[in-house]
Amino acid sequence: MHRVSCVIATSQAHLETSAGRLALIGVHPVKSCRSVHPESWSLAETGLELDRAWMLIDDTGRFISQRQVPGMAVIRTTINEDHILVEHPDLPALPIPRLMESGPETRAVRLHQADRLGIDEGDLIANWFSRALGRNCRLVRSVPDVDPWRNPEPEGEAANTRFPDLYPVLVANTASLEASFPDGRFPMARFRPNLVIDSPEPFAEDHWLRLRIGDVELELVKPCARCKVTTIDQDTGQAGGPEPLQTLSRTRSWNNKAIFGWNALVRKPGMVRSGDPVQVLQNRTIAFSIGDNSSDLNN
Repeated sequence: MHRVSCVIATSQAHLETSAGRLALIGVHPVKSCRSVHPESWSLAETGLELDRAWMLIDDTGRFISQRQVPGMAVIRTTINEDHILVEHPDLPALPIPRLMESGPETRAVRLHQADRLGIDEGDLIANWFSRALGRNCRLVRSVPDVDPWRNPEPEGEAANTRFPDLYPVLVANTASLEASFPDGRFPMARFRPNLVIDSPEPFAEDHWLRLRIGDVELELVKPCARCKVTTIDQDTGQAGGPEPLQTLSRTRSWNNKAIFGWNALVRKPGMVRSGDPVQVLQNRTIAFSIGDNSSDLNN
């Protein structure tokens, strides 16, 4: 069924209302590898602590993701006090220090169309990931305090991030997933969100502009266009068919792109905890629609 979600002007745009509760926190320490789900976590303006803090690159310095190597999904990560631990079914576990050693120089890397800076984690770690993926690669650490890149999109407001594609935070709604796929065949893990809200209303996120979750305030600025990573089973690392992109392209499209979830900026850093109430501080006041390829996304 074709779903069109319209936001209409309201005189109660600043009335604080409940949107549900925070159901899940998702942190992805190594970009495109498996996520971690802590009970509580901190957010800065750059996003969730350690989220996409590392990224794999090829011999040319270009990033590698599940788009090219679906098997990245089976690399597990555990976050410990002073290190992360990466694990692969065929290899011994490998610790990677959370804090950067002094001295390493930055190197140029390429993330989509952006020139970024990172710090190479060395040959030992590069060899481990090369064996895990069956191809040459190296691991680089993000350095947002040094990297001059800023989000170039108008909605991004020059946001500073680690190594997500563009935005610091991705917000999703459990009710929207259930409405989009009532048979439950696609778990939320396919969409790799950071904050999952258990809301009673499907697509309520199309209305939300500003949220409070725990200590944190977010502004939802743009729907998230989805790619082929959503077609990869996040448990097995196996690529599937055209779904869920095919359905989303028909039912949840914006600017001719399949969308699910919203990109957000962190307006107030702090801590969030699983089960935190989610408060809508402000709704959108300018109408736009999702489902008819509309491009009007003004706040």
